[in-house]
Amino acid sequence: MKILLISDRDDIKELLINKLILQGIEIIQYWHPVKAMDNLEEMSPDIIMFNAEDFPRHWKTFASYIKSTEIHDAPIILLTGEKFDQEEASKATALGIRAFVDSSLNDAAQIKRVKKLIARYRKLPDGRRFPRFIPQSIDKVGFLFSHPDKHMLVFGKILDISLEGLGFLPYDTSVLLEIREKSLLRHCSLRVGDKLFNVDCTVISTIDGLHLAFIAPTDELKKSIKDYFLEAAIDNEISVLS
Repeated sequence: MKILLISDRDDIKELLINKLILQGIEIIQYWHPVKAMDNLEEMSPDIIMFNAEDFPRHWKTFASYIKSTEIHDAPIILLTGEKFDQEEASKATALGIRAFVDSSLNDAAQIKRVKKLIARYRKLPDGRRFPRFIPQSIDKVGFLFSHPDKHMLVFGKILDISLEGLGFLPYDTSVLLEIREKSLLRHCSLRVGDKLFNVDCTVISTIDGLHLAFIAPTDELKKSIKDYFLEAAIDNEISVLS
């Protein structure tokens, strides 16, 4: 996984490397936003961390520019300070900023928060075309289906979800031995926020959970997944700053 850090402080990169190295994360630092913009698509970062304290006049331009590039879906985490108020936060969310973190990164709580954000937005390397969201405990998402042979409901936990599929761990893990790859799961129930969807799925893999691909997902379903996770992230960030 690749993180682009835009900051003129060397200590931030060193701190992140020391805390995140075990997660297999590569951190590339640029000391000026303009130079980073020249090489964005070549770097193709998974996550961007931008220090708004270092560049208070550049972060809005940078966030707007990202929208016009091939990496427009890359989440931006803004490092902020005491002068970053609610009005600035509203502008940031309107520009697509996903999260805010205190730029001091001087305590365990801040580091834990960065790790959670990275876990939420990281792209998992299994070939899906779209980035996956990893639900947190507060997220209102759920999935269940009828066992294709035993005709009993299978309950469990969503491990990750994208616009084209999801990872699912049944509470009864014996199901992983009973369902074969390429099996069809029809009329599954998927909850996204306050909406319920009836979806058909194909089993891609049963290693470490059921990895499912949606069959002909509707535009409404894809929009609901994307909107829910973006809005949930924004609501959480606003509450942090309040």
